[in-house]
Amino acid sequence: MFNKTVLTRSSSCADAITVDAINGTAAVLYKNGTVYSYKNVSRRAIINFMINECASLGFFVNNILRDSRVSYQQIWLILITQYWLIVIKQHCLILIN
Repeated sequence: MFNKTVLTRSSSCADAITVDAINGTAAVLYKNGTVYSYKNVSRRAIINFMINECASLGFFVNNILRDSRVSYQQIWLILITQYWLIVIKQHCLILIN
C-alpha cells in the first residue's frame, strides 16, 4: 500500500507524483514535461500526503520536496504516441493522456 503509489490530482504545478513511503523516494512529472526524482523524502510526510486527498501536488512539492535534506536529480522522459513512459530507477510509471 505504501510503496510505488501514483498520485494524480488537480494541479497547476505537476501532472503526477509517484511516491514510495518504504524507501523515502518520490518522482514528479511537472507540467513543463520535466521529470525529477527525489531521495531522503520524509516517510511520514509521504504517508500523510497519501492519506490526505485534499493536499495538492504543489503543496507536496513546495513544502516537502524542497526540504534541505532531500536530494534530487532531473531524469529523462520518453513520449510514445499517447503514452508518457517515465523510467525511475526501479519503478515504471505509465500515464495515459
